Amino acid sequence: MKISGWLYFILILLSLCFGGLFRPLRANAAHQPLLEDGIPRSIFAYGAKWADSTYGNITLSGQTNLQRSYLWTVGFSHEFYRINRHLSLENEMNITRHSGEQDHLEANFAASFRWWTFPWDNWVETTLAHGIGPSFAAEHPPVEENDDDTADRFLLFMQTEFTFAPPVDSRWEFLVRIHHRSGVFGLISEDSGSNFLAGGFRYRF
Repeated sequence: MKISGWLYFILILLSLCFGGLFRPLRANAAHQPLLEDGIPRSIFAYGAKWADSTYGNITLSGQTNLQRSYLWTVGFSHEFYRINRHLSLENEMNITRHSGEQDHLEANFAASFRWWTFPWDNWVETTLAHGIGPSFAAEHPPVEENDDDTADRFLLFMQTEFTFAPPVDSRWEFLVRIHHRSGVFGLISEDSGSNFLAGGFRYRF
């Protein structure tokens, strides 16, 4: 594993402690009339299937090569800074259980941005989020092994997510997400990382 302990410590601080550095602003974008205390929070859950393909191939050309390995995730997030009505910053943490070709637990933390406004929001309220942070697997993930080397448990977590909701004050959203673990092109690890394509639900409160 190439990354040093102090760098992971910094990543954890960035993803967990940023919420205490800013006073939450009262939300004023999509879904926000529900959030009267000015601290938007949500819980979410999703299931996902392993895509034996790179993040770039999935997002740019739609190549997924889905395999029989799965994950099941529950998590919590909260908005800690509202930049404007279009853009906010949030933290998340999630716990993941793998099944199929892997059988272990995984913990992930992320600091993310979320874009709230799209031209079609009068028909389908849509948000886009993207975030990064540290990821820890309780065991060495077999699908991330590279050249017969044992996969590292510590990698970078990255998520890209769209949510969709009715154009009313709905607390429920349908989400689709790429659940990604990465060695950052050898900066953290030589392992290949992994991508899982997810679908699930988010509840805001």
